[in-house]
Amino acid sequence: MYTKEQLSKYPYFEEVFQSGDASNVVDSLTGLVSRRYMVEFIQHLVDNRVPFNLALLALDNFKFINDTYGHKIGDGVLAGMSGDLERYLEDYGVAGRYGGDEFLIVNFRDRSYDQIKDFLTELYANYNV
Repeated sequence: MYTKEQLSKYPYFEEVFQSGDASNVVDSLTGLVSRRYMVEFIQHLVDNRVPFNLALLALDNFKFINDTYGHKIGDGVLAGMSGDLERYLEDYGVAGRYGGDEFLIVNFRDRSYDQIKDFLTELYANYNV
Protein backbone atom coordinates (compact mmCIF):
# COMPACT_ATOMS: atom_id res chain seq x y z
CA MET A 1 0.00 0.00 0.00
CA TYR A 2 1.36 3.37 -0.99
CA THR A 3 1.98 5.74 1.88
CA LYS A 4 1.74 9.50 1.92
CA GLU A 5 5.53 9.63 2.24
CA GLN A 6 6.09 7.45 -0.84
CA LEU A 7 3.76 9.49 -3.02
CA SER A 8 4.80 12.91 -1.68
CA LYS A 9 8.10 12.74 -3.53
CA TYR A 10 6.10 13.55 -6.67
CA PRO A 11 5.08 17.23 -6.85
CA TYR A 12 1.52 16.41 -7.96
CA PHE A 13 0.82 14.26 -4.91
CA GLU A 14 2.55 16.71 -2.58
CA GLU A 15 0.11 19.38 -3.80
CA VAL A 16 -2.85 17.02 -3.32
CA PHE A 17 -1.81 16.22 0.24
CA GLN A 18 -1.23 19.88 1.07
CA SER A 19 -4.65 20.83 -0.28
CA GLY A 20 -6.33 18.49 2.18
CA ASP A 21 -8.25 16.72 -0.61
CA ALA A 22 -6.46 13.41 -0.16
CA SER A 23 -9.06 11.08 1.31
CA ASN A 24 -9.35 8.86 -1.78
CA VAL A 25 -5.84 9.01 -3.21
CA VAL A 26 -5.24 5.32 -2.47
CA ASP A 27 -7.65 2.58 -3.55
CA SER A 28 -8.85 0.77 -0.43
CA LEU A 29 -8.66 -2.75 -1.91
CA THR A 30 -5.38 -2.64 -3.79
CA GLY A 31 -3.43 0.03 -1.92
CA LEU A 32 -2.50 1.59 -5.26
CA VAL A 33 -3.36 5.08 -6.43
CA SER A 34 -7.06 5.41 -7.30
CA ARG A 35 -8.24 6.06 -10.84
CA ARG A 36 -9.02 9.75 -10.43
CA TYR A 37 -5.65 10.62 -8.94
CA MET A 38 -3.75 8.38 -11.34
CA VAL A 39 -5.33 10.09 -14.35
CA GLU A 40 -4.66 13.53 -12.87
CA PHE A 41 -1.06 12.50 -12.08
CA ILE A 42 -0.51 11.43 -15.68
CA GLN A 43 -2.00 14.70 -16.94
CA HIS A 44 0.34 16.59 -14.58
CA LEU A 45 3.34 14.70 -16.01
CA VAL A 46 2.27 15.47 -19.58
CA ASP A 47 1.60 19.13 -18.80
CA ASN A 48 5.04 19.44 -17.22
CA ARG A 49 6.80 17.46 -19.95
CA VAL A 50 8.12 14.85 -17.55
CA PRO A 51 9.37 11.80 -19.49
CA PHE A 52 7.69 8.51 -18.56
CA ASN A 53 6.14 5.49 -20.13
CA LEU A 54 2.67 4.25 -19.48
CA ALA A 55 1.17 0.78 -19.57
CA LEU A 56 -2.39 -0.37 -19.10
CA LEU A 57 -2.55 -3.86 -17.67
CA ALA A 58 -5.71 -5.97 -17.53
CA LEU A 59 -5.83 -9.39 -15.92
CA ASP A 60 -6.99 -12.05 -18.37
CA ASN A 61 -9.91 -14.23 -17.27
CA PHE A 62 -10.38 -12.38 -14.01
CA LYS A 63 -14.15 -12.84 -14.22
CA PHE A 64 -13.53 -16.60 -14.27
CA ILE A 65 -11.61 -16.33 -10.98
CA ASN A 66 -14.44 -14.38 -9.33
CA ASP A 67 -17.14 -16.68 -10.74
CA THR A 68 -15.30 -19.91 -9.90
CA TYR A 69 -13.58 -19.15 -6.61
CA GLY A 70 -15.53 -16.18 -5.30
CA HIS A 71 -14.89 -12.50 -4.88
CA LYS A 72 -12.81 -12.97 -1.75
CA ILE A 73 -10.23 -14.93 -3.77
CA GLY A 74 -10.52 -12.41 -6.61
CA ASP A 75 -9.83 -9.60 -4.17
CA GLY A 76 -6.77 -11.53 -3.01
CA VAL A 77 -5.51 -11.80 -6.58
CA LEU A 78 -5.96 -8.04 -7.07
CA ALA A 79 -4.21 -7.28 -3.80
CA GLY A 80 -1.34 -9.66 -4.63
CA MET A 81 -0.88 -8.20 -8.09
CA SER A 82 -0.95 -4.69 -6.63
CA GLY A 83 1.72 -5.49 -4.09
CA ASP A 84 3.91 -7.02 -6.77
CA LEU A 85 3.50 -3.97 -9.01
CA GLU A 86 4.44 -1.63 -6.18
CA ARG A 87 7.51 -3.69 -5.27
CA TYR A 88 8.55 -4.09 -8.90
CA LEU A 89 8.38 -0.36 -9.61
CA GLU A 90 10.04 0.53 -6.28
CA ASP A 91 11.14 4.16 -6.51
CA TYR A 92 10.92 4.23 -10.31
CA GLY A 93 7.22 4.67 -10.87
CA VAL A 94 3.67 4.56 -9.63
CA ALA A 95 0.90 2.04 -10.20
CA GLY A 96 -2.79 2.73 -9.93
CA ARG A 97 -6.04 0.88 -10.18
CA TYR A 98 -7.92 2.01 -13.27
CA GLY A 99 -10.97 -0.18 -12.83
CA GLY A 100 -11.99 -3.72 -11.87
CA ASP A 101 -8.99 -5.73 -13.02
CA GLU A 102 -7.19 -2.94 -14.87
CA PHE A 103 -4.05 -1.17 -13.70
CA LEU A 104 -2.15 1.87 -14.94
CA ILE A 105 1.62 1.76 -14.61
CA VAL A 106 3.74 4.90 -14.84
CA ASN A 107 7.37 3.88 -15.18
CA PHE A 108 10.18 6.45 -14.99
CA ARG A 109 13.07 3.96 -15.09
CA ASP A 110 12.73 2.18 -18.41
CA ARG A 111 13.03 4.27 -21.55
CA SER A 112 13.88 2.03 -24.49
CA TYR A 113 11.46 -0.30 -26.22
CA ASP A 114 13.50 -3.32 -25.09
CA GLN A 115 13.50 -2.20 -21.45
CA ILE A 116 9.75 -1.68 -21.49
CA LYS A 117 9.18 -4.99 -23.27
CA ASP A 118 11.39 -6.82 -20.73
CA PHE A 119 9.54 -5.18 -17.82
CA LEU A 120 6.11 -6.17 -19.16
CA THR A 121 7.27 -9.66 -20.24
CA GLU A 122 8.58 -10.37 -16.74
CA LEU A 123 5.37 -9.06 -15.20
CA TYR A 124 3.29 -11.20 -17.56
CA ALA A 125 5.40 -14.31 -16.86
CA ASN A 126 4.79 -13.92 -13.12
CA TYR A 127 1.01 -14.00 -13.60
CA ASN A 128 0.53 -16.26 -16.59
CA VAL A 129 -0.75 -19.44 -14.96
